[in-house]
Amino acid sequence: MGIYQQSGSTLINLSKAVHNKLKGIKEKFPEDIDIKVTSDQSDFIKESLANLYSNGIQGILLYFFMKSFMASTIINIAIPVALCSTTSLMYFGDISLNTMSLRGLIVGIGMVIDNSNIVLENILMSFHKLKNVAKKGAIYEATKSLIATIMSSTLTSVAIFIPFVFVAGMIGQLFKQLALTITYSLMSSIFAALFLVPCLCLTADLSKQSITAGMDTINKYFALIFKKVLDYSMSKVTLIVLIYYSCRCSMFYVSAKGFYA
Repeated sequence: MGIYQQSGSTLINLSKAVHNKLKGIKEKFPEDIDIKVTSDQSDFIKESLANLYSNGIQGILLYFFMKSFMASTIINIAIPVALCSTTSLMYFGDISLNTMSLRGLIVGIGMVIDNSNIVLENILMSFHKLKNVAKKGAIYEATKSLIATIMSSTLTSVAIFIPFVFVAGMIGQLFKQLALTITYSLMSSIFAALFLVPCLCLTADLSKQSITAGMDTINKYFALIFKKVLDYSMSKVTLIVLIYYSCRCSMFYVSAKGFYA
């Protein structure tokens, strides 16, 4: 038996109500009769929400990498603001939280950390290098130099998904919400990186922020690994590549054999 949600209802609440109802029904059935749920689409939505929470946790973990409470706080402010902007656009676009829209939200919201972190690092570097320039001017120049980079990289991703909006038929109905949600998320990431982060930096004390905190961490933990890898001879690199592709081909053969069995 299939149970489907009505228009405007929440799938997670429906799933909870069905499971609670099944508990009472099982008590009335004989012990040799078992009722099982074969498919529950709310599980994916719960996993998607958990992934969104993990993005927030990653923003908190930036503090341990950047070693700056101010820098990590700016990123942590940018994430929920961009998320609220995306959900607001989804609301006015008549897009509900479902399987497809949450997939788009997960894909797009990750760009918030990337774009905001790039702008923040460039602002800190410009502020410390341009000592004769006012703070507002340094922030302006740093953000201005990245406008083309942020816009081009983000809009390239938008250009990949936006054609799905114009697809007709059943496929268009399935992927329209996915494409629009990703587009809204990417546009929100541009807003957060180019407008919100510079404004927050303008009110923060940048003189106490180190521009080498992240590089110190990289040099301490990863530079040695990179150096050892670069010291490998060509024969060793070729051997590693051959082993890697041999394992990949073996895994593909086993998985394909099990799929067609």
